Amino acid sequence: LDPKRQREKRAQQKEYETTEQSLRIVYAQEAVLQKLKDPDSAKFKDVYFSKSSDNLALVCGKVNAKNAFGAFTGFKRFISNGVPETTFLEQEVEDFHTSWNRFC
Repeated sequence: LDPKRQREKRAQQKEYETTEQSLRIVYAQEAVLQKLKDPDSAKFKDVYFSKSSDNLALVCGKVNAKNAFGAFTGFKRFISNGVPETTFLEQEVEDFHTSWNRFC
């Protein structure tokens, strides 16, 4: 391939990866919302796409939402692959920090 075509191909690949990562973040946030008592109150921060050393594509971040008593719980970490069944909230998993350190 000529240099111009190589640049175009790299630009297309980067655009595809950016779109894929953005979609994974949206799906992960939706999965987190499904696990919360009051999803309408949820506030996200520090959310990012992560690829683990064993090539797992995950989303890591923090969420703050109201609990059953209507009080905000403070920002808690989460790890998600975009599916509620494999979305893990810090307060639900014993030894969560081990997974966080490995995948995020």
